[in-house]
Amino acid sequence: GGGQGGGFLDDDRKAVSRVSDFDSGASEDRPRPKAPTKGKGMQLGSKTKQSQDVLRAMQAEDELMGMVDAAPSAPQRGSLSQKPSGGGGGGEGVSLKAEERIVVRMSKDGNIDSAEVKGELKMLIGNSESSYTRVQVETSGDKSIQFKTHPNINRGLWAEECVLSHRDQSKNFPVGNELGILKWRIPNLSNLPITVSCWPSAVGNNATVNLEYESDSSLNISNVYVSVPCHGSPNITDIGEGDARYNAKKGMVEWKVDLVDASNRNGSLEFTVPDTDPDSFFPITVNFVAEGVLSGIKVLAVTDTRSESALAFSSSALLEV
Repeated sequence: GGGQGGGFLDDDRKAVSRVSDFDSGASEDRPRPKAPTKGKGMQLGSKTKQSQDVLRAMQAEDELMGMVDAAPSAPQRGSLSQKPSGGGGGGEGVSLKAEERIVVRMSKDGNIDSAEVKGELKMLIGNSESSYTRVQVETSGDKSIQFKTHPNINRGLWAEECVLSHRDQSKNFPVGNELGILKWRIPNLSNLPITVSCWPSAVGNNATVNLEYESDSSLNISNVYVSVPCHGSPNITDIGEGDARYNAKKGMVEWKVDLVDASNRNGSLEFTVPDTDPDSFFPITVNFVAEGVLSGIKVLAVTDTRSESALAFSSSALLEV
């Protein structure tokens, strides 16, 4: 196995009362699935056909590997406004949404084999009065993050002032259509929002498997799903956080934690199974969402390019796996 020891348990209650049937029919008898490819460790983001198609589409659209736009040289600093802000009495005029997707593959000893983060800032103009828009953005200042602006965005303003504005100041943005105005890529991710360690140990003809998740991120992480290959009927003995079950159809022990925040930055799960091959419990797949983005992108202000008055806006940030 890899990683560090088994973590703490919130209490000494046994999992018999905590095992959740969060998908009906989880434990019915099914033919055993074929064993997965051995030797891989943790995966953040399942490489299903759907996720592969999403990543291929993003790369084809962006040509992210070939991006040459440098990070702005003088990022502005300030606070992220999560609620509608500024003037304009007609309600929210501009909505901005920063989204990132992450796919990571780690070896069993915790080393990152590959990491990929791609992000996009999307803008939705709610009314024509707000369509002459200028968006002030804050970046983290990390020079390794590669940015690319939409062709209709003024690249000079972005590079010099972290401002996203139409390249032709006499023109407005379309109303009612969500527009991708900025994209980015983080090529070398070293700190993951969450990691999962797996410690299988043989005891006679059985194996005891200890799992532990750890997060030192400031992000609140939700809907955490950890899937561990398991080719026998396991006895889930201890759950420190969340709920767990055995999905016989998929041949997986599935562990779900609704929220990881400051109160539960680590948690553990233990199960036993009649299988003594330690490689059979890999690869582990982890999926989650989080409020916030790893790039540190924030929207500070939105103004009208004609009057320079403040416009009502809202902003949000989401990290997905």
